Amino acid sequence: MATLDELYTRVLADEAERAAFAEAAKTPEGLSAFLAQRGCDAAPGQVAEFLKAKTADQGEMSDAELDSVAGGCNTMEAVHSTLSFGITCVAFATASWIAGDSKGDDGQILCDYKY
Repeated sequence: MATLDELYTRVLADEAERAAFAEAAKTPEGLSAFLAQRGCDAAPGQVAEFLKAKTADQGEMSDAELDSVAGGCNTMEAVHSTLSFGITCVAFATASWIAGDSKGDDGQILCDYKY
């Protein structure tokens, strides 16, 4: 018989198992069938308690962890991004001017450097 911990590890490691678990977990009957098919004699209520305990162990995210989440940006990252973009634009404009590729009629240097 598989334990909930063994089944949890197996489900996390396999995308097809995760999809099957997600579908089965929609109803208590489906979850019971999923568990039985995989040799686990736990009840759906036990699975719920097991998963609550697993997520409780993770705790809350710190402010530093939240700042590093995709889409997050802290002050230093914003400054570095702005500076590096500005430096890159100046470099392309200078290279364009040196190569004689400035096409602006009003003396404006265009960033159309071919690299």
